[in-house]
Amino acid sequence: MEKRQVRFDKGYWAVMGDYVGCEVEESVPVYDFDPGTGSEPIEVLKNFVTDIAGKPSAPLNGAIFVDENGQKTEDDAVGVFDRFRTLKDDGTLNPWAGSENFLTMNNGIYTKSWVRRSKPTGIPGAEKPLKIVNNPDGGKAPNFGGSYNWLEFPVGYSVRAGVYECRQIWMVSGPRGFNTVIYN
Repeated sequence: MEKRQVRFDKGYWAVMGDYVGCEVEESVPVYDFDPGTGSEPIEVLKNFVTDIAGKPSAPLNGAIFVDENGQKTEDDAVGVFDRFRTLKDDGTLNPWAGSENFLTMNNGIYTKSWVRRSKPTGIPGAEKPLKIVNNPDGGKAPNFGGSYNWLEFPVGYSVRAGVYECRQIWMVSGPRGFNTVIYN
């Protein structure tokens, strides 16, 4: 018992106690999901070429494309998106000016929490602590489809009264997924 509260009411005592422990070897896990957002380059949108900026030979919405030397180009073979013009041809403000990134679902955290009597095993070493998975444990994480994937972190824990309170988290990627060369 970690905490006790005693109250006397007419004719009886009320004793409230808070206990720490685990009646089973490992409890049923609890899962939480905290959505997150982050910024991605506008060039990764599926409709970037058709509706947003076009391509060097046929720019849309005042898009400017440059070559490897930073010079404006209309050559599709070497041109990469640089930015949108600030003003339209008629001198009015281009509504696309400054649009270089967009907010999207990423960096959301999915957490598995459980209690066990023994120290968790299988915690990877510092040389390779993170890996990419398509689906976190438990089958309860949201599925975003496409190229989204999850970065799995090692199990963390706190020890309290001889019981291990364990946590494992996964972070969801952006629409392009985590780079498998870096993480795997």
